[in-house]
Amino acid sequence: MYTLGIGDVTHDTSVCLMRDNEILVAIELERLTKIKHNLQLDSNLFSIIEQGKNVHDILKKWTVAYRENQFNSAIDYCLDYADISPKDIAMMVVSTLYNDPVYQEKSIFIDHHLAHSASTYYPSHFENAAILVMDAYGYLNKSKTSISTLFAQGDNNTINILDKIVGHHDHTIAELQQGARESHMVFTNSLGTLYQNVSMLLGMGYYGDGKTMGLASYGKMNPKFNPIREHVTFLSAGKIELDNRAIFLLVKNWLDSAHGRLTENQLFYYKADIAYAHQKLLEDMILHLCNYLYKISPSENLCLAGGVALNSVANYRILQETPFKNIFIQPAAGDAGISIGAALYGAHAINNLPRSNLNTKKLFSPFLGKSYKDTEDCTLQKNRVQQYRVNVSEEDLYTEIAKQISHKKIIGWFNGRSEIGPRALGARSILADPRDPQMKDVLNQKVKHRENFRPFAPAILEEEVGRYFENIRIAPYMLLIANANENAKEEIPATIHVDNTARVQTVNAEMNPDFYGLIKAFYHLTGVPVILNTSFNLAGKPIVETPEDAIDCFLTMSLDGLYLDGDFYLK
Repeated sequence: MYTLGIGDVTHDTSVCLMRDNEILVAIELERLTKIKHNLQLDSNLFSIIEQGKNVHDILKKWTVAYRENQFNSAIDYCLDYADISPKDIAMMVVSTLYNDPVYQEKSIFIDHHLAHSASTYYPSHFENAAILVMDAYGYLNKSKTSISTLFAQGDNNTINILDKIVGHHDHTIAELQQGARESHMVFTNSLGTLYQNVSMLLGMGYYGDGKTMGLASYGKMNPKFNPIREHVTFLSAGKIELDNRAIFLLVKNWLDSAHGRLTENQLFYYKADIAYAHQKLLEDMILHLCNYLYKISPSENLCLAGGVALNSVANYRILQETPFKNIFIQPAAGDAGISIGAALYGAHAINNLPRSNLNTKKLFSPFLGKSYKDTEDCTLQKNRVQQYRVNVSEEDLYTEIAKQISHKKIIGWFNGRSEIGPRALGARSILADPRDPQMKDVLNQKVKHRENFRPFAPAILEEEVGRYFENIRIAPYMLLIANANENAKEEIPATIHVDNTARVQTVNAEMNPDFYGLIKAFYHLTGVPVILNTSFNLAGKPIVETPEDAIDCFLTMSLDGLYLDGDFYLK
């Protein structure tokens, strides 16, 4: 039985295909459209809202006229992988809008936050778990309200909704003026909107929340910015009330007054202090919500989803400071994972198929895209760079690549099936030597062309993680930070952030044997079981999907080498 999951939201849209209780393939539309976050709608959304039009009706019309064509390319991607046709699909589970006539009779619609819940609970190893979903908002109804936080409980195949926090969208605030188009919607009681707003105001771009998290580490507690906390109420019952409108205006005024008054360096740290204040507020709110969830669902296990669950700093504090002993967050925790949740809900909640991972305890694999190895297109693309090919035997291949990395060469790594989610996890990565203290600046300035304050992750052999990092054992998806010890600061400085932490990726041979083999080869050469890992993409573009994407990057970026499905190229 084939089940198709559709994650139909205004950004980070995706499609997932399951056969019985197994995920076969999943793809984010951004990998096909080459537009990061697939933001075609969002670029027009604010003007639509400001004109006073009915967003609900606009979304419906836009879906029919344009969006379904986008989804059809992603659906074809999944059908091609499985070598099936639309008639083979038994059920399509959708969150929230997509309804192509081909699948109309087979369509089941589920709520956005229920799909988030399914996306994290069902791939976990837990027979029962508390579930916390935190994002900006879900599907806006005609009264402009939506869930912003959901409390749930998973028990075998069942997900029970326990409680929720609802927010309200207000687009009539005259004081925002131009700022309304430059920032996210004003939405009350929403942790995700709080962080998205400050990210935009700080100049981090649309969905630049990860940048803000990195910038916060350069900041300190500045009493000037404490007033943001006056607009948050930590309710004794365990919930929160959050006035994002007031906080938005506060921060906007602070930044407006700082521009032209402070030097560039002073402005950087001023912004860092604002980021720090928001990061700490977010963490405190999350801990408050987690403690409430534990009271109403006292499990040792916690599953997180929603875009806020990508905040690795907050996730680490959950493990350290709440009663939960085990935490699971799948790598596409944001809206890119909605299609996975929809498909899993169809398989387990609707059709009551068993969760196969419960017995095997096998980690959820993020490598859900296509493999292009040995395809005609891959061969054609390799011909474009034949002059750079390094003749090396298969048994010596990883040793040769590891040697080049140890000689400060920066390597694009394209291997097997692409990973889903915002983190490059060893299928579509750029790799470098973590021992070189200058490597962070080289990568940011010459290769990634991004802000100098942004850190890079250490990909480390799972069994060696205790050599460098405290209180962490398994972190395969880069969703937990860890404190670095003296060994890390001395041996792998390029991966250690300014606050002596790192967003760790542990690598084992079962989930990603090739990437594990490369790190192992680097370990044998250097005595260091770590390689610096960052996403394989041009600035402002999605992570590469195809061999053509990889070779385009190799030829246009300041990369020294490229590993492409079994062959190695060196400029």
